[in-house]
Amino acid sequence: MSDEPEEKFLICVPASTPPLFADDRLGTCCGCGVTLRFRPYHGPAMTPICLPCAMPLLLEHGIEPPDDRTVAEAVAYFAKPEGTA
Repeated sequence: MSDEPEEKFLICVPASTPPLFADDRLGTCCGCGVTLRFRPYHGPAMTPICLPCAMPLLLEHGIEPPDDRTVAEAVAYFAKPEGTA
């Protein structure tokens, strides 16, 4: 067991993604250097990383990417009920 603290990553969207909030922050992917967009409340202890760079790390730790069914379930779960704005 290592005494070194494990690095914490923040998986972010590309900076080309339209901002949803005026206070979004920009940073650089620690893997490939692409500019990323993220929310400000994660703090400096988390290292920004893009999804393509994060995938090998996730797989290495046994975290499988979502399949189409998982994505569909998430979309249905977060969908607004009919009749709401």
